[in-house]
Amino acid sequence: MNLLYGNFEFEHQLVHAKPQTLPASVRAFNADLPYALVAIAQPGDLIWAEEPADRTFKQHLAAIGLPDVQFVAQASKVPQDANFLPWGWSPAMKELAAKHGWHGESPDLAAVAKANSREFSADLEQDWNVGLPAARPTRSLAELQTAINSSTRQTPGWVVKANFGMSARERILGHGPEITTNAAQWLQKQLVLGPVYFEPWVERIEEVAFQFTIPPAGRQYPTGAPILEGITPLLTDHVGTYCGSRLSGDDCQFATAEEIATVTPIVTRAAQSVQQLGYFGPLGIDAMLYETPDGQRRWRPLQDINARWTMGRVALGLKRVVPRATHATWLRVRSISNASTGEEIGPIPDLLPHGTRITHTSPRRTRDPYPLLSQWFLVTADTTKKLFTAEAFCLNG
Repeated sequence: MNLLYGNFEFEHQLVHAKPQTLPASVRAFNADLPYALVAIAQPGDLIWAEEPADRTFKQHLAAIGLPDVQFVAQASKVPQDANFLPWGWSPAMKELAAKHGWHGESPDLAAVAKANSREFSADLEQDWNVGLPAARPTRSLAELQTAINSSTRQTPGWVVKANFGMSARERILGHGPEITTNAAQWLQKQLVLGPVYFEPWVERIEEVAFQFTIPPAGRQYPTGAPILEGITPLLTDHVGTYCGSRLSGDDCQFATAEEIATVTPIVTRAAQSVQQLGYFGPLGIDAMLYETPDGQRRWRPLQDINARWTMGRVALGLKRVVPRATHATWLRVRSISNASTGEEIGPIPDLLPHGTRITHTSPRRTRDPYPLLSQWFLVTADTTKKLFTAEAFCLNG
């Protein structure tokens, strides 16, 4: 059996030796995520979840076809033969495993840090000439200002990202040539740690995540090469914040199968490069199809490389409960309070198109110190058109 442990601030653990103080909204988001790990669990697995769920949640999971698992919050409840499997391997996770005597096979931590860094993906983009025009690392405010001035002649919007970041955090957005005071203060803190990464803001058409498994070296796999487990189209809002994942690459709304085929070899080559670092385990690589100012469609194949479990990989695990020939999306939806009961609910199923269904995958917690801002739902439909309509309704109301 596995012990699935959701250290969802994994990238922070790669940078900071001590735990960081997180905003309440992030703590609330993270408190629900351990329950999502059921999607990648096997029967009998353990999931570390400190916030207890309601008693009916396990019955609900069984009813929708997910495995029987045990939620634990005490180390004494974990059998000694359990295999420790964190969201991402970090020094903090190795220390935690050693403290409790949990066993788990970790890849080389230097390889983990390298693979998850913006530096690594940016170097591949430069070497293979597959990055965004004008994207570059910058090591000072003066260098950044020069990059912004050059880029905004073509595209007014821009973004600067830290070397390690996640879920549209650890970045700043800008418009035009000015670096605001708040942005400059954030940048000064980041530049102490190393370069930051400037990118022009481009017109996104579609984003897809390639989900790989990297086999351990020397193990008995057919080829030993990275295994492409599936492709999960990403849903994001207007500023790039993650909203959910479709469960199949066949359900892209705008990217064609031919376009997906052209970018797959580049992404696969990147997965091989990650393997060569010495990493093994789950790997997600996000690619973006975008439109240039003159109307051309182009790929940015290596928008993000995540050498860890990802939300798209979790979504892929839900395919086992979705009937064949059914289209599905796993969505994070803002909760709505039911005035008559005070219960936090999601979209009203009766308002969705005929032929669609919505199933909650988040529990109702019995002790909740955080505001319940959103819940996770599996949306299914018998056609892609209905699926896209249901997505828009769930996300926009």
